[in-house]
Amino acid sequence: MMKIILISLIAFFITINGYSKNRFTAFDNDTTVYSKNITDELAGSAFRKRAREYFLIIGKDTLNLNCYFTEKKSDNSVDLEIADHSIKSDKKITYRQLLNYIKIILPVAAKEFNFEDLDQVYIGRIIDEGDLAIYVTYQYLKKFGSIKRKVSYTALTTFLTQSKLASDFNNLLKPYSRLVYTTSIEEYFFASKQELYIRNKIETEPSKVPKKIFDGITWLELKPKQ
Repeated sequence: MMKIILISLIAFFITINGYSKNRFTAFDNDTTVYSKNITDELAGSAFRKRAREYFLIIGKDTLNLNCYFTEKKSDNSVDLEIADHSIKSDKKITYRQLLNYIKIILPVAAKEFNFEDLDQVYIGRIIDEGDLAIYVTYQYLKKFGSIKRKVSYTALTTFLTQSKLASDFNNLLKPYSRLVYTTSIEEYFFASKQELYIRNKIETEPSKVPKKIFDGITWLELKPKQ
């Protein structure tokens, strides 16, 4: 399994065309985190104090992953959006890579936002996270037995808060003392295996992918880790 290890951060920033540039070394690859002010580019700017977009360039390749951090005017709370929803499957990275690259972006964003106020992580549709959706589907079947069983919203959010989705983000956010305490989801459903492949780059062996995939627009609510 490929692991990305953060070796060094050079403590200076270069600004090019509005982008702040932060250079890392990861194995033999030169990894650069770029960030840009997008406060007025997202909907709802009247309620927002500021917003920044983060993405990575490894060597000469720009990754198709954007993370948006926003800070509200009302209470200074900070939200993170994993913005990979509209990327075509041939351009997407795997879920394993996604976690590794978010891990690189987080310490840069933590220098520009107060993570003590990090309140929410917006995931979007679970199916867009590829192998994660497969794993969560198996967890759902183990917990509830069948996709045909009607599950209450309370039971569903409890399940998701104990799922691999929450545990993966708990691991990512552990250095910042943040913890997933609950999960919210819009009406859930089961998408097709075909749609999973259309929307993602999958590492799971095809024979082990269920015919129906748990899905729904999801976000994580955070609290300080005690």
